[in-house]
Parts: sequence; C-alpha cells; structure tokens
Amino acid sequence: MKIKYFATIAAASIVTLGLVTSCGTATNTAPGESTTEQGNPCAGKKNPCAGKKNPCAGKSNPCASKKNPCAGK
Repeated sequence: MKIKYFATIAAASIVTLGLVTSCGTATNTAPGESTTEQGNPCAGKKNPCAGKKNPCAGKSNPCASKKNPCAGK
C-alpha cells in the first residue's frame, strides 16, 4: 500500500515538474540577438490613402437584382 502511495506522489511530482519547465518562457535567441519587442516601423508615417475618394462610393451593387442561385437548396 505504501508503494502505491509513493508511486502516485512520484508520478504527480514528475507531471508537475514537466508542466513547470515546459510552461516557462523560452529564450530561443542567437548570441547577440535581443528579445525585446521592436517598435512599429509604420508609426508616425502618413496614411497614403487618407483623403482619397472611395472609388466604389455611389456605385450600385451589380448583384443586388440577381436571384440567389443557392436559395432554396
């Protein structure tokens, strides 16, 4: 009976150690590389589409008057 309890505690310890070591932060960086987040390279740049007119605005939907081929199946 004591062996059964010892085996259960040992198995729980092994599983716990496995979870603790696998859930840690991984550092897969080469020597000289940084793990810090880099800034957004587009931050502060002007949006090239800002102020341009929407080419589709005011146009009607060409599919609006057509029957749905999948309806009723």
